[in-house]
Amino acid sequence: IEMVENSIESLKLLSREMNKDKNKALTIAENIHTTCPIIYGSEELTWVAALRFRGQLAENAKMLSFHNHFPEQNHNEIEGWTVNKDIMNRFSIIWLKDEDDHSGTQARMQISSSLLESSAGSQLEISQTGKNRVERLLKLIHFTDWISYYAALLNNVDPTPVNRIQELKLKSSEQLIAQAEELGIENASTLRKQEILFAILKNDDFATPAGSSWLPKSIKNRSKNR
Repeated sequence: IEMVENSIESLKLLSREMNKDKNKALTIAENIHTTCPIIYGSEELTWVAALRFRGQLAENAKMLSFHNHFPEQNHNEIEGWTVNKDIMNRFSIIWLKDEDDHSGTQARMQISSSLLESSAGSQLEISQTGKNRVERLLKLIHFTDWISYYAALLNNVDPTPVNRIQELKLKSSEQLIAQAEELGIENASTLRKQEILFAILKNDDFATPAGSSWLPKSIKNRSKNR
């Protein structure tokens, strides 16, 4: 708690800096607002900011992004940067780093960045200074929040309303009840939302058929021709 309290003044200073006509958050937003950001953080700390940043880009800027952390990214995701180069060219990689990241994590990030240089449309790094990791993390979260705000303005959208979330809250219960009734689940209208969902997932008629009968025909035919 003391570390958080001691970070308040530096957060205020950062906020004042981000309110200026020209600032780093705005510059980054200008670089990424027409891309699909892929946000990478460290297992030690910055994965928290990566998760938050993805959510803020969706909620404020109304744009999709994805996140992962190191070293997990190296286990399989790095192979995904191989095909569909025309799509990957619209991706921007954002590396969230901290000075206390494990040396192995730092090395993995550096090597991975070099390997992905020819795949991603652009890459950039974000980090913050501070007396301790708590202060740096709070500043990193605050800074990326500002990026999402400026990205919203650049995309000509109001960051305040969350219309799709509100629509989902209003409609999802009705839709679940209708689906449950179609599956023959009794007293669906008296169940809570989570109970309805669980009952649907348990229902035999909803279960995925065995074998490959659920595959689209195009994929089935491809498999046969191999």
